[in-house]
Amino acid sequence: MEELAILRKKIGERNLEEKLGKYLGRIETQYKEVLDRLLTASGAGLALSVVLHEVEKGIKELDRGLNRNLPWIIYRSLPII
Repeated sequence: MEELAILRKKIGERNLEEKLGKYLGRIETQYKEVLDRLLTASGAGLALSVVLHEVEKGIKELDRGLNRNLPWIIYRSLPII
């Protein structure tokens, strides 16, 4: 993280590493952990949204088929069944 590197440099220039350095280390560690969790969760959420989208498409196709009184054999070719 570029901002953290800039902050570290400024802290070093002001000789505050001893007082603030450990806090920056904790901030950086916690930031990376939260970011990793968030990215993992969002990846799973995206994958699930694709599945849900496909189910919704299948439901719509089934509804269209029923509205057109299509024979049952055609429903078997739909992706959801």
